[in-house]
Amino acid sequence: MKINVRPLLKGETRQLEFSHKLDLADIRLWGEYPFHQPAEITGCVREDIQGITLEYELNAVLEARCGRCLAPVSVPVRYHFSHPVFHEPREDALFCDSSGMLDTQELFESDLLPELPSNVLCREDCPGLCPTCGANLTEGACGCSTSRPDPRFDVLRKLIENDSI
Repeated sequence: MKINVRPLLKGETRQLEFSHKLDLADIRLWGEYPFHQPAEITGCVREDIQGITLEYELNAVLEARCGRCLAPVSVPVRYHFSHPVFHEPREDALFCDSSGMLDTQELFESDLLPELPSNVLCREDCPGLCPTCGANLTEGACGCSTSRPDPRFDVLRKLIENDSI
């Protein structure tokens, strides 16, 4: 998305508002494509004491699998970002070109990716999968034995079983 900031540079206005739908369908995370619908971006480019600032809010729905039970989960995400805008190119900085156009496409994606959670849960107390049979414990108990002996005591256990003590 390109934003024309010429009215700000010419002093015709102090703020330009915008809204945009950003297609994130080709972003791949965790071996899947978690964005099935476009993200909504609303914001403004405004003139302030420091110069020109781009502020926006990104709203999207993250479709992922629970990190414990692997059930599908839809998580709404909302993030707020703010960037200064420069008149000349700088390394890793947002700038408007000589025609007054501000290219934000890469910025929107690069802002979003580091903010996404590394693990999504279907619910905070999700019990996950049974380590023995793989059943989804969210749906109920599987019937497997819950007593798990500490493997560090296997040698001692064998001695007791053999009556060697």
